[in-house]
Amino acid sequence: MLIFWASAIFGSIFFVLRTAASIVGGFGNDDIDDTSDNAFKLISLNSITSFIAMFGWAGLAAYSQYEFSFFTSLVIAVFCGIITMFLTAFLFKQAMKLVGVDSAQNDMISESLSQRMDRAGFRM
Repeated sequence: MLIFWASAIFGSIFFVLRTAASIVGGFGNDDIDDTSDNAFKLISLNSITSFIAMFGWAGLAAYSQYEFSFFTSLVIAVFCGIITMFLTAFLFKQAMKLVGVDSAQNDMISESLSQRMDRAGFRM
């Protein structure tokens, strides 16, 4: 049971620190490689962190709350961790699509908005 507690606490603390650092502008997106054709990265620091945290919490819940055996709790924890890795990788892939608008398209949108605002009488 100690492995579940350690994984849950370490994974959660590291996840919170990593999320805070990415919001502030720290090391949050260091494993994103824009030159890679493989945008769906299953093995990244984000997905490993989410695996460790979910492994710990799911194993702890299965062992303590539902009183499963250690082996059954371990299987449940690994399964939940793997599912969380896939979800994390999928969410980061979708988030990168939001960032991927090229500058030519941005310029075209800005020009169109500027023209519409001029016609409506708004000046910037």
